[in-house]
Amino acid sequence: MSAEKKDSVRQSKGLVGFFDILGYQNFVDNNDVDEGVKSVIQTLEDLPRTVQEIAKKLLAGFDENVLETLAQTESLVFSDTVVLTCPVNQNDTPRRQYARWMNFLIQSALLQRKMFHYGFPIRGAITYGAFMTGRSCFAGRAIIDAYKQANKLDVAGVVFTDAGQEEMKKLLSHVPDTGSRKFAGLAVEYLVPVKEGQQVRRWTVNFAELFVPAVFPELTGDARKLVSDCFWRRNKDIPQSALSKLTNTELLLRYFQNCTSAVPS
Repeated sequence: MSAEKKDSVRQSKGLVGFFDILGYQNFVDNNDVDEGVKSVIQTLEDLPRTVQEIAKKLLAGFDENVLETLAQTESLVFSDTVVLTCPVNQNDTPRRQYARWMNFLIQSALLQRKMFHYGFPIRGAITYGAFMTGRSCFAGRAIIDAYKQANKLDVAGVVFTDAGQEEMKKLLSHVPDTGSRKFAGLAVEYLVPVKEGQQVRRWTVNFAELFVPAVFPELTGDARKLVSDCFWRRNKDIPQSALSKLTNTELLLRYFQNCTSAVPS
């Protein structure tokens, strides 16, 4: 391997988000694939600007390094999958690490929220650990862990892995109560449905918390209709095999619409 190729591979430790678009094959069967790809890419390209606006309001007094965090967040799109990564400097203060987590969480919530608006329900997982990035590929145990957790979900939701929850709990113990409340609005504890009829209690990204009038409407009103419209949008069908995901997503959205801001235990 040449020195140039070796240098292009970076080893990091930090945040990984793995997101899978539900019903993508059904979309491909009924639509022009290019339009779907454009929606995903456009969403990723728009994230930095929107995240910057929200983070400045949500993290006022906590983070003066929003642009740095956004610049170091990398994304990879392949078929129906989106991967986001962001290194976390272990030498930073807990406060700065917490702010980086919050920025990443805002990006994840916005990705899920905006794709929901476009008719692409997403399930995924956020974790913490070691990973490697190159010019056109991501690899590492953290990415595999996030993929495994996301693949278990029977709902269009984004959850924290065990590693992600443990690391965030450490950071929350070092930030003021105001910081904890900011986190609680974006991540709520929920009994998440997984495959084979099982359930597991996990921190879940509250994608309904973010309201950006210029980008997408607020998620209010009948949850069943909102979710059904998302699953049906872009000429997609809702086959019998997808009904459990639809119902579980409806219940998740209803929970988001009614939940109070309390720090997850």
